[in-house]
Amino acid sequence: MLRTVSISITLQRQVNSLSEGHVLPVLPETQSNQAYFKALSRLVQSGKLVRLEKGKYYKPKTTRFGPIRPSESEIIKALTQKGDEITATLLVMHYTIAGA
Repeated sequence: MLRTVSISITLQRQVNSLSEGHVLPVLPETQSNQAYFKALSRLVQSGKLVRLEKGKYYKPKTTRFGPIRPSESEIIKALTQKGDEITATLLVMHYTIAGA
């Protein structure tokens, strides 16, 4: 039980230190840790984190209108980079509709 508390507290401190809109990836060394995922789940339920996709969470920016997702550039960076290494490329196609 002591280990669960310490993981929960450590994760809570990490989330508190994040800036709003920052994407938090699940670290490879924690992927088999049940307590880590339970703590993540509790943070999601409390609204302190939002799941972006499997293995990626973000700290929502809260306004008087409700929570706001991270910027598009922050999401793209989280999906295509791992540290300083680019792990994927994103192809964006732009279509122009005639007469629009």
